[in-house]
Amino acid sequence: MKLAIISDIHGNSYALEAVMFEIERLGIDRIFILGDTVGYYYFPDRVFKQLEGFEVTAIRGNHDIFLEQAMSDPKYARKICKKYGSALSLAGQVLSPDQISYLRELPEISVVEYFGKTFTLAHGSPFHNDQYIYPDTEKSTLIACINEVNTDYLLLGHTHHPFIYVGNQSTLINPGSVGQARDLGGFASWVVVDMSNDCVTFKKTQYDATKLIEEVKLRDPELPYLHEILTRAFR
Repeated sequence: MKLAIISDIHGNSYALEAVMFEIERLGIDRIFILGDTVGYYYFPDRVFKQLEGFEVTAIRGNHDIFLEQAMSDPKYARKICKKYGSALSLAGQVLSPDQISYLRELPEISVVEYFGKTFTLAHGSPFHNDQYIYPDTEKSTLIACINEVNTDYLLLGHTHHPFIYVGNQSTLINPGSVGQARDLGGFASWVVVDMSNDCVTFKKTQYDATKLIEEVKLRDPELPYLHEILTRAFR
C-alpha cells in the first residue's frame, strides 16, 4: 500500500489536478493533507471536488484558521486581503457551509496509525501551527520536534520547502507545497510513502500555471509575488 502526503494546496486546483492524476495512476487511495487547503489562490471549491472519492485525513493550517477569523471579522478580512490577496474572501463565497464547517472543525494536530506505522500530522510544528521548520533549521530544533511526538513519522508543512530528516527514533518529512512551491515554480511538490518497505519518494509534478497566472494578475495585480512565485527557477 502507498500513502500520499500533500500540503499547502492553497486553492490551486490546477496543481492539485496534476497531482491527483498521478495519485490515481499509482493506485493510491489514502491521502494525508497537512493543512492550508485555502489561501493565496481562488479555487478551493474545485479542490474539494478533486478530493472526492479518496480516503483523506487532514488537519488545519494557518490559512484555514485565517478563513474562519476573516469570515467573522471584516476588519481582519481586509488586513488579510491586503497581505495575502483576495483568495480567502472568495473562499468564503464559493465554499458551501458544510465545507467551511469541515475546515473549521479540523484538528491542528492529528496522530494516525496506518499499516503498523504511526504518523503525527502537524502544519508548522508540534509546538505551534505557525512555526517554520526549514531544511536548514538547526538540528537541535529538528530533534526537539521529533522527541515531542514519539511516533514513527512526523509530517510537517507550512514552509513550502520539501525535506526529510531521519532521526534515531523517528523520521521528519515535509512534502513541500502542492499549490505554491517555493523552490521550483510550475511544479507541485508532494511525497509518496510505500508502506511495504518504508520507501519515501519526493515527487515533483509539473502543471500548466498559465491560466492561474492570468487569474492572479486580474484579481490581485498589486501582489505580483502571487504570480511570480509560480515561475520561480530552482533555488
